Amino acid sequence: MKELIHFSMTGSTVCEDMREELNKFIKSNPDVVYSKVLVDKSPEMYHYYLKKYPIDVIPSFLGFVDEVFQDGHSGEATELILSSLVN
Repeated sequence: MKELIHFSMTGSTVCEDMREELNKFIKSNPDVVYSKVLVDKSPEMYHYYLKKYPIDVIPSFLGFVDEVFQDGHSGEATELILSSLVN
């Protein structure tokens, strides 16, 4: 199973600017489970992941394959970068 976890924040212009790119990625990769964590709405979940994985800024993305961490990316991401996190 491939999974992409997206850490976002309400009102973030960078996160809003990425919406179209994220939608393309989600539509092009139906085999990837996409989860979004709003850090201002779920701080406990954010801190759980923050202790274990490289989350430098918001937005950040973590990629997993078969529940094994593959790679992370912080900041604005293209569809190519998002794909690389789960392949």
